Amino acid sequence: MHELLRQYAREKLVEADEAEGIYERHLNFFLELAQAAEPQLKGAEQKARLLHLEHEHDNLRAALTWALERGEAEKAARISASLWRFWWVQGHLSEGRRWLEQSLASPGALSASTRAKALHGAGVLAYGLGDYMGAIAAIEECSALQREMEDTGGLADSLNTLGAVAMDQGDPKRAQVFCAESLALSRVMRDEQRSALSLNNLANAAYDEGDFAAADILRQESLALSRKHGDKDGIATSLINLGWAALLQGDDERAA
Repeated sequence: MHELLRQYAREKLVEADEAEGIYERHLNFFLELAQAAEPQLKGAEQKARLLHLEHEHDNLRAALTWALERGEAEKAARISASLWRFWWVQGHLSEGRRWLEQSLASPGALSASTRAKALHGAGVLAYGLGDYMGAIAAIEECSALQREMEDTGGLADSLNTLGAVAMDQGDPKRAQVFCAESLALSRVMRDEQRSALSLNNLANAAYDEGDFAAADILRQESLALSRKHGDKDGIATSLINLGWAALLQGDDERAA
């Protein structure tokens, strides 16, 4: 809408004493949209859903701003916790982390499950930005809550993130401990997409330990699971890791 028309419409909305109700409906609509999008951000529908969220990004920002201004911390945290993967893939890491941290710091009370999800998102984005201490602090608080709630899937995700941080800090043995527990939990749940991520992380740790054969087997299994579920992000991650491993072992043809 043209800016002048939008300003005029807003003035009329306020004059009619309908602004607050409209903002609340807007917030609830985009809360539902964010939560519905979350499970589709790592499968065959990933591309379409990412594009949709990018198109609605300003609306999501407006909903988050309104929620935080009105002290609706639970709704703000639920939106931002649902969007962390969107912010990660689309390159909005700093912005996403800022929304998550504002939601967590808001004076309104959060349910344990919402707080854990928001902490996980904040931790992943902190890791992506290279703030390992910030990532560890957020994920350790998150995983403690998940153990209390017996949230097996959430705990598997947190352990994977801790493993990735340990890898980047040059501690592949510690990474293997975290990722092995994550893989065990994922297999108990029969969650193949979570298993694919754990397998890829375990492969990275095995490679750093010099066990190239084991790393290759783990990466191939991870790739197969990602292909099965149409997870393009997972497929790309497995392929680039296989390519680098081949390159570093002198197999240029396979790397290419």
